[in-house]
Amino acid sequence: IDAFETLHKLSQTQEGRETISEKFMLEPKWTSDPNDVISDLNMNNVFSALVGLYMGTVQYNWVDWSDVANMCSFFEDDSISSIDALSALRMDEDYGYGNDYLSSDYDADLQYYIDMKDYVDGHKDNNTYDDDELAGILWTWQTCNEFGYYQSSDYGDGIFGTPVPLNFYVVMCEKLFGIGMDQIENSVARSNYQYGGRSRYNTTNVVLPNGDGDPWHALGILEKGNLDETVVPIVIKGTSHCADMYGATKDDPPDLTQARKTILENIQKWLKPATPTTTT
Repeated sequence: IDAFETLHKLSQTQEGRETISEKFMLEPKWTSDPNDVISDLNMNNVFSALVGLYMGTVQYNWVDWSDVANMCSFFEDDSISSIDALSALRMDEDYGYGNDYLSSDYDADLQYYIDMKDYVDGHKDNNTYDDDELAGILWTWQTCNEFGYYQSSDYGDGIFGTPVPLNFYVVMCEKLFGIGMDQIENSVARSNYQYGGRSRYNTTNVVLPNGDGDPWHALGILEKGNLDETVVPIVIKGTSHCADMYGATKDDPPDLTQARKTILENIQKWLKPATPTTTT
């Protein structure tokens, strides 16, 4: 909490923004020059990256590198300030991806996605993107066209304040796909109508796994209720986001091992060829 309160205060002055730039190795740098005007989107971009450290760690807790206990350990040393602890956390997590600086340029970051979209659309031939990057632009399209799911801070009742407004993502949709707020809202309404949401979900042959430690499980279907007998909700204790989709390890909790078994059994049952009928 102290780290983000400090960040908010520092962001209000030229000297404070220069301190943020130095602490988090911003590129382009923020300076104390009165002519160095920081746009709202560039400010949002920096805060989004720092808030994202928490979002990613909590979402993927217990999966590979992501661990809430490790994240919290950075803030247990009373000999350093909370903002220095946040800086150390940023260095620890981002260095794993080869990022030694933090981007403060919203338009430059967005251009990366625009270029990738052009490649996917067939307007560019050279492919320098890996599968994860390409999946990212496809997911971004889905958020603008189907789901929303933006992790904004407009609600304001949290440790981060309100540094990442919904508009941060709406502008992204507008510049990437020409999709504004009205279309996003209509698309989300259409998706809920089409799939039925939690209250009217009506389909067959689906397994719905959710980790009880995954913040997104709050949006999922967790109980059988009146669903078709071939719809199988699974709440996996001791796991977070997508844990069932990773390869098995010796450290997997029992619920995760059982969930993978249940998923496999159901898929095998659905894909089993039907017994041919004979006619005479």
